[in-house]
Amino acid sequence: SWVLLGRHADTYFVAVDVSALDVPFEHLLPGCEFLELRTIVPLLSNATAAVLGHARAVLAWMERTRFCAACASPLLQALGGTKLRCTKQSCAHRDHFPRTQDPVALMAVSDPSRRRLLLGRSKGFPPRMYSCLAGFVEAGESLEEAVCREVREESGVVLDPASIRFHSSQPWPFPCSLMCGFMATACELSIDVDREEMEDVRWFDATEVQRACNGSPPDGLLLPPARLSISGQLIREWLKEAAGAERGTGAMAGKL
Repeated sequence: SWVLLGRHADTYFVAVDVSALDVPFEHLLPGCEFLELRTIVPLLSNATAAVLGHARAVLAWMERTRFCAACASPLLQALGGTKLRCTKQSCAHRDHFPRTQDPVALMAVSDPSRRRLLLGRSKGFPPRMYSCLAGFVEAGESLEEAVCREVREESGVVLDPASIRFHSSQPWPFPCSLMCGFMATACELSIDVDREEMEDVRWFDATEVQRACNGSPPDGLLLPPARLSISGQLIREWLKEAAGAERGTGAMAGKL
């Protein structure tokens, strides 16, 4: 499989799936090394990461989409690999396009005082790693509804729906997700962890989070890097807001 990614200046970029070849990878491009994209994203520019992410997502879609969903006939590439066409001439649904990315909601959840941040640890995380809670958006559900539902399911914490606000998004082609980041505030703080999904969920104060972001984490807390993960960006945005809230409290106390 291959796909035409586009043209920059006078250079055309094409992605080719060589995973099914019997030839050892090192023989395909002597002197080069094949690496998993996820491991090198922090080293790439935003433009390069976007191009490679697009390539990976489309090739993964093509690998999984080999037959027509309407009549089960084989599909063939068309338009430089940007769509697949059913080989049955009479098929009413001949053209197949890359699927829309699966939306995932991620939440930086603060307590009402903005002094504590809710972070969770999934069972597959590296040791001591905590991150924002997250989950797939279900059919017929808004992003904001998914934010409230996922937080309550995974942690038992209830959010104030009016506090939910969108922060940013990030494509995640592993294999095909769109990460949608939100900031939110809890109105009920007690935690009841869903042990089937999560290993642990805890409130962390701003000092603990700041130390972890500075590379000097206290025991039990490591955070995802902001360069790689939208979760890391949300955590650092929460720190800025927490610092602003603390300064505002201090200024008010001074006036009083």
